[in-house]
Amino acid sequence: MEEERRGADLTAEEVGELPEVMAIPDGARILYTNATGTYDGAGYDNFDPSARYDCFYVCPQQFHDVVVWFTEKLAERGWPGGTDIADGSLPWHTWTRSKERLDLIDFTTSTWTQFPAPSTGWSMLRLDYSRKPARDFVSEDEYQAWFKESGDKGERWRHRGPGQ
Repeated sequence: MEEERRGADLTAEEVGELPEVMAIPDGARILYTNATGTYDGAGYDNFDPSARYDCFYVCPQQFHDVVVWFTEKLAERGWPGGTDIADGSLPWHTWTRSKERLDLIDFTTSTWTQFPAPSTGWSMLRLDYSRKPARDFVSEDEYQAWFKESGDKGERWRHRGPGQ
């Protein structure tokens, strides 16, 4: 059952109730959350069909300590170990499992958010979870064709039958 649920499309409410996104460190204070259901339009351009949960929070733990804690929590749910992302800007760690991806990004010293800097000794972290749609696109061309179409994407794809 758990394996089957992992591959299912999600409403915004369902993605916000996943154990993976509800796990935050002790003492953390949530600054912002946003949940988007499958095919509702996520990402900066609202064209990503993935279900998504985005959360900013401050906590008394340091980024590397939260990565270790989160790795343990995710392992309990069957997630493999994650990977540090060295993109040259912010400390970043990502975990992937099948169609799911979870990113933890350290915004403690960043000026890229509207939130005030955290208190001394605290961290400001972003938890970004996404799950690709249950329906696989046959090819990159099919995905691009879908991406370029306009209007009613969510309703059209949500009600699409098998093999259509």
